Parts: sequence; structure tokens; C-alpha cells
Amino acid sequence: MATVDLTSFAMLITDLQWGSVMSFVAWIMIGLVVGLMGSKIINRASHSLARDVLLSIFGAIVGGFLSNLLGEQDTAGLDLYSLAVAAVGAAVFLIAYYGLFRRKFLSMR
Repeated sequence: MATVDLTSFAMLITDLQWGSVMSFVAWIMIGLVVGLMGSKIINRASHSLARDVLLSIFGAIVGGFLSNLLGEQDTAGLDLYSLAVAAVGAAVFLIAYYGLFRRKFLSMR
């Protein structure tokens, strides 16, 4: 039976990979915060908080990923630019969703 030494496994994770994981987690957290705040501001009927949070998390991940693609290549991990773009991406996704589908939901009530 083969055993895996965790110290050798930990050495396989480079600083760049660890920074990428931390960026991803930070984007999710930013999307969560923006989704909660945006749901209270935009969705005054307080319906579907989970949808608003999921949309914002998705927008933050897309925004953060795009900022890493278009940003400087030598920065690894968390940087202020990718966090700001993730917050803007989360807000844009939430606003675009309500801009596109608000009439449909208002007519259903």
C-alpha cells in the first residue's frame, strides 16, 4: 500500500499556485459581500438572496480572472487591482441581471 508524504506534497505547490488559490478565495469573498450589499440595495422585495449572491460571486470570479489576464504578468497572488476589478465585476453582473430581467419579474407579481 502506497503512502503519501504530506511534506513532499506541500513542496509541489509553488508560491504562484498558492497566490492563485488565495486570489480565488478572495474573489469569492468579495462576491459574497457585494452580493449581500447589492441584494439589499437593488432587490428591495428581499426575494432570492441566494441568486443575488451567486451572481455576484460569479461576476467577481470572472472580473478577477480577466484582471489577471489583462494585468501585469509578474504579480502573483492578491493585488489591489484584481480585487477592485472583482468587486466591479460582481456589481456589474448583479446590475445587468436586474436590468435585463426586472420587467419579467414585475409582471409575474
